[in-house]
Amino acid sequence: MKRSNRKFENLLTTIESLGIITSLANSEFKHPMEAIEKVWIETLKNQFHDVLPGSSIPEVFDDSWDDWQFCAKELNKITEDVGAALGKGEQPKPKTATLYLYNQMAWDRTDRVFIPITVFKEKLELSAEGRPPYIRLTSASGKQFIGQPIAEEPAETVERMPAGWWAVVTLPSVSVTPFTAEILSEEEVSKLVSPATVENNGLKVSSHGLSFELDAKTGALISLKAEGVNNGQNLLKGNQSNLSFAYLDASKAWPAWNLTPEYWKHPIEMPNNTDVKISVKESGPVFTKVEITRTLNGNPVTQALSLYKGLPEVFMEYITNWNTERILIKVLYSTATEAENVIADMAYCAIERSTRPTSNSDKARYEKICHKYFDLSPPNKAWGLAVVNEGKYAFDAKDGDMRISMLRTPEYPGPAGEAWVIEERKMNEEKYNHKVPECSELGPFKCRYALLPHVGGALLDDKNKANAVVKRSAEQFNQPIHVIPTSGFAKTSLNAVNVGTSLINIEPANVYLGVFKYNEWDKNGSLILRVVEGSGLQTEAKVTFSEELASKIKAIKAVDLLERQIDAKFTWDEKTRVLSFPINKFEILTFEIEI
Repeated sequence: MKRSNRKFENLLTTIESLGIITSLANSEFKHPMEAIEKVWIETLKNQFHDVLPGSSIPEVFDDSWDDWQFCAKELNKITEDVGAALGKGEQPKPKTATLYLYNQMAWDRTDRVFIPITVFKEKLELSAEGRPPYIRLTSASGKQFIGQPIAEEPAETVERMPAGWWAVVTLPSVSVTPFTAEILSEEEVSKLVSPATVENNGLKVSSHGLSFELDAKTGALISLKAEGVNNGQNLLKGNQSNLSFAYLDASKAWPAWNLTPEYWKHPIEMPNNTDVKISVKESGPVFTKVEITRTLNGNPVTQALSLYKGLPEVFMEYITNWNTERILIKVLYSTATEAENVIADMAYCAIERSTRPTSNSDKARYEKICHKYFDLSPPNKAWGLAVVNEGKYAFDAKDGDMRISMLRTPEYPGPAGEAWVIEERKMNEEKYNHKVPECSELGPFKCRYALLPHVGGALLDDKNKANAVVKRSAEQFNQPIHVIPTSGFAKTSLNAVNVGTSLINIEPANVYLGVFKYNEWDKNGSLILRVVEGSGLQTEAKVTFSEELASKIKAIKAVDLLERQIDAKFTWDEKTRVLSFPINKFEILTFEIEI
């Protein structure tokens, strides 16, 4: 529920801005505002206070699953329509495919992107392991990137990934960039070189100044080093990072809502050092992936760690088919930060909490919440280690230790006495022999997250200046580069935007794009631009528009969240194409752009 909710929140804002670019590029394309609104309604419905946190009866989540399938279908259809509007209908050459990559961030971005095998219209021959051949991605400007193939994930995997390719690409801010994908010859593949060094069968992996080391007996992460961070020293301490720890999750009062009081006093024995196997799953010019497998309390668990060419994160996966009831699983990371505070982002803000609480009220907040990241940095803010996530909200932090609440299997709540579902359950049991599960979160499970070593603190650096590296990593992780298959490219310059170039750029780095969409209050064809300050500092910001878009701007006015005009200080310079304004810490500012 949490991952799907987060996914569609971010995908909706991506599709909204993509629709604007497409309608400006092709006047025949009708912006799908009504379809987007339907998906927003379903998404917001599932933010109901018992649905999103997982404290509803199981039938609610059956209905929510259908909602998510509807949302996916609608947004996939819009992406297909965008591809058709930007394409020209010509068939690509044999063993080639055409596609667009959309960077929705208001900064130039070097990031990983997954290209599904379905971008190729023809059927590709797969290897014995199920991998397609290597590909080369070439942009319209001639930049080239290698796509490293992967096989389709097993059928029982949550949100199973199809066969395809991972690539690391560089894209301009808020841009739709055309690419051609072509199959590499065997000779070309033989010349590819992996940027990663793998030692001792995967126990130590290093790439572009980032390295990790695993304990051969337990699979624990015992070393994590990043060039330029903490003088290249180990960012971890101890020998238990990346291990799982279990606790009783059987609160007597409202178990679906509440953890067992002082759960740490109720540990469940769950050895991490039995039947541990470490293997190099993937190794190539784009990324290297190491898998750790083990059995925990009778449950098969796979943890994967991946390094990508030139990227600063260690990308993580936690995959299991869990069957133990009334249990809380936490994954530990012991840092060398000796942090006094933990910073976690929230809705349009970030909160700093003590890792050494003294008051009773602070001690009671032993389970903390975040949205897209939480971070530990030393008191001098010289460096830090952040956990970036795409669907986990709960964690705890003490001194230099931080733990993700990975999964929990408490009892489901019971239905209200007058609820019709009681009769439904009787019918289902009589007709289908279907019994309602007692506990939640059982069955296939997947969590994707990343560890980000970084210079400076999560919000400010050691000179108390804004530091946006953690926020940007978290936003990119939650809003992946959007892939748009198409059957060809338009030859001529388009109406209001040049495809492949930056449409919008925002400075400084601590000010980011929140929303770029059409006006929904008056439906007058104006654009709505919403920006947010993300480091907790008052600053002067500027938004630079592309020459093509700026030439279409008739007027700009400040509006509120309901798109009603307000008084706010800003300047619009038509010659430099720059919108300038002061913005306070964590402030949200919205502008209406008449075109």
